[in-house]
Amino acid sequence: MRVAKFFGYKHWTLEDPPRCFNVGKGLKGRAHSHKRRNHKWHAIVKRYGLRIEVCVGPVFNEEACAWEIEQIAVMQLIILMMTKTILDVISRKVVRVRLVDLLAMKHVKRFANLRQVFQFPR
Repeated sequence: MRVAKFFGYKHWTLEDPPRCFNVGKGLKGRAHSHKRRNHKWHAIVKRYGLRIEVCVGPVFNEEACAWEIEQIAVMQLIILMMTKTILDVISRKVVRVRLVDLLAMKHVKRFANLRQVFQFPR
């Protein structure tokens, strides 16, 4: 007989507002474990603190995997939407400056593909 023993969890910073920086699944103690985490995880926890949220469980491994995949996709979508919003704000400000003026700046390489990124009219 199979036993539902997996949990889905999220790790959040203690900032205001908090940021979710890790989504995972594992057995009962995995969410609270500091062992077998990469150096970036430890750096974030050291700098911003850690709040643990156990979201799903106990469930079967397949259900925990499906939940984890779904949550990672949601987080990627949020990041994509935030990036697009930032680029929209930048593009509105940059459109007012002539492309020739930008290319004349010191950082030519950084601005070389602005026409492609922001779809400047020719």
